[in-house]
Amino acid sequence: MPILSHDPPDVTGGASKRLPLRKAAMLFIAVVCACLCGLLYLQLEQSRRHALVVAQTASSNLTRAMAQQAEDTFMKADLALTSLADWIQVDGFGADQTSRLQKTFARRVQALTQLHGIFLFDQKGQWVVTSFEKLPRGSSVADREYFKFHQQNVSAVAHIGPAIRSRENGEWIIPLSRRVNDKNGHFQGVLLAGIKMAYFDQFFESFSIDDKGSMFVALANGTLLARRPFVEAQIGTSLAKGEIFRELLPRATSGNAMLSSIVDGIVRLHGYRQLDAYPLVVSAASSKDAIFKDWYATAI
Repeated sequence: MPILSHDPPDVTGGASKRLPLRKAAMLFIAVVCACLCGLLYLQLEQSRRHALVVAQTASSNLTRAMAQQAEDTFMKADLALTSLADWIQVDGFGADQTSRLQKTFARRVQALTQLHGIFLFDQKGQWVVTSFEKLPRGSSVADREYFKFHQQNVSAVAHIGPAIRSRENGEWIIPLSRRVNDKNGHFQGVLLAGIKMAYFDQFFESFSIDDKGSMFVALANGTLLARRPFVEAQIGTSLAKGEIFRELLPRATSGNAMLSSIVDGIVRLHGYRQLDAYPLVVSAASSKDAIFKDWYATAI
């Protein structure tokens, strides 16, 4: 009888056929996962960019509003000083004029809520007339920065100096001043309007920014005049070494930039703008954490 041969099935052949299929399936799954991850990354990146664009637009609008408000605040006070300076230059400020001047000063202060007071000093820095009924007691203002500026500069343009404490009642004010000349153009004194720092504090509070946000008004040389949040020790400090004054403003008078603050180290998106009419810079900033808060929640 013939002997039947029972050869085992070719297992290796079937396995070798299934192996490429597994590799192909795994490769397909890997490609799909990579595509999904790529799409997710693009979506998150688009969302992040959108959040940044929205924040930049809001920051630009806010700094524009701040610049307009600051300019209006100083311009109204400047116009008041200009008319008074012209009057004083013609009529002088002798004893026969002081009562009339005092009443006029007081009316101007009542009409402009941003004003702390209006003050007139003679060529030696002595108090002559103020918007207050009684003259303050104390030394002259000959040591003040604004007085020295007008002594040394013949310009009739208004001068904005560093923030000071009023010697009348100790309130923080921003001095806006003009030189007073006699009919021959010789220096006769200084006329000053003190703008309340509290006025800017109230103005800052009218805007909605996050808890880590900030706003400031500074001189063009970087001297800080007013800031939210208010820290008294920071008033009068210099921001000149910060990136806004050192690098950005020389290239453009307005813009946006994500920066680490030289004041407190917090990273914020700063909108900044230099005023046209006065040597002032304003800035409004939202913290990076607040800008990307919703994006962080989505990404995680």
